[in-house]
This record gives sequence, structure tokens and C-alpha cells, in this order.
Amino acid sequence: MPWKGDSDSSDGWSGGPWWYDYDKDFRENEDREEKAEARIAAYLAEEAAREAAKIAEEAAAKAAKEEAEKKAKALQEKVNQFFTAITKGDIDEVKRSISCDAETLSALRLSVRTYATLTPALVWAAHKGHIEIVDLLLKKDFKISATNKFGESALYLAVKNGNVEMVSYLLNCGAPINQQTKKNKTALHLAARKGYREIVRMLCSRGADITLKNYENKTPLEVAKDLDGATQELLRPANYANLCNIMSFI
Repeated sequence: MPWKGDSDSSDGWSGGPWWYDYDKDFRENEDREEKAEARIAAYLAEEAAREAAKIAEEAAAKAAKEEAEKKAKALQEKVNQFFTAITKGDIDEVKRSISCDAETLSALRLSVRTYATLTPALVWAAHKGHIEIVDLLLKKDFKISATNKFGESALYLAVKNGNVEMVSYLLNCGAPINQQTKKNKTALHLAARKGYREIVRMLCSRGADITLKNYENKTPLEVAKDLDGATQELLRPANYANLCNIMSFI
């Protein structure tokens, strides 16, 4: 190991005494360890933050789901009460049901009575024969053209029940007179098949199309052929064109 000597010695070595700097090496190692520990601490902190965020997100999602389920349950109860009121003809309860916030009212407009028939509120009210309730619903923008699972509208079901007053009311409110079911049947097809001459006359006088064909490729007149002659006469083109004399065939 070199020993302390003169800086101008003849062997050419200079720089004074030399020894290994253990302190410097120790400090460098210590610095590297501190940096490594800092990196590990930063990594662990990031992992902890991610885990905390994940837990918070899951908790928020769970809370949102529970709130949504609670809201959906409350809304379903309102829908059930609404349809029960329509069924019973409870006008006051129907008024209370539709006197609600916009979101709930929108849900009531889209609601159906059962999944078996998917009958909207206005269609159900017309089917039950509650004109005043139908009127309330129309004023709240329930669609008069709405249909059930089979494509049957409020007008169609009113005809089906032979409810002349309801048919007249719906026509006055602008019900689509030629609206067809999923089997392409119109209200006139149905009235003709059932032999409801007063409703046939009413529909014809309002411009019902006597040329439309159902799923059997039959017009209302062809549907009525199995019935009495009076109903057939109402549906003949000549009589349809001269509605002022139509009652002479009844």
C-alpha cells in the first residue's frame, strides 16, 4: 500500500497520501438505499391510493345501485296504484297519480299494465270504458295512438266492447281511424265482424278506409259477409259514398 512520501519523489508519484474513501462509498450506498426506499414508498402510496379509489368507487356504485333499486321500487308502486285506480274508475286517485313531477309522469306514460298484454294506461282506461279518465290522460299527453302487445289501440278496444260513446269520444279527440293491429285489422274490420252497425256507420262517416285488408286479405265488407245484409250494405262503396242515406239500411 502506498505510504506517505514527498510529492517530488523520483518515482514520479505525486498527489500526496492515498487511501480508500470508505466514508464516500458509505454515503453513496446510503443515498442509493434512501432513493430505493423512496421509490418503494411512492409505489406503495400509489397502490394504496388506487385501492382506496377502487373501494370508494365500489361503495359509490353500490350506493347508486341501492338508490336506483329503491327508486324503481317506489316508482313501480306508483304505477301499480295508478293502474288500480284506472281499473276501479277512481278519478280522484288518477288525478293524484298524474299530479307528479315530470320524471314520474313520463314513466307513467310509458308504463304498461302487465307484461302479458303490455297495455298502456290510456288503452286500459278506454277498454274499461272510463271516458273521464281517458280525458284526463289525454290532457297529460298520453298518446291516443298507443297500442298493447297485439297492436290494439284505445279505439280498437272501444269498438271491441261495442262502446259507442267511447268510440265517438276517441274519434272526436283525433284517434287514428285506420290504425291497424299486428294482424292488419282496423276498427272497421272489427265493427264489421261483430255486426256493430252504429259503430260501422260512425266509422264510415268519419272517413274509415273500406279498402284496407286484414291478415286474411279481406276488406271490412268481406269480413261482414257472414253477417246480416244490413251491415254489408253499410260497407258497400255506393252507400259509403252517400252517407246521408246510410241509416236507411239499418
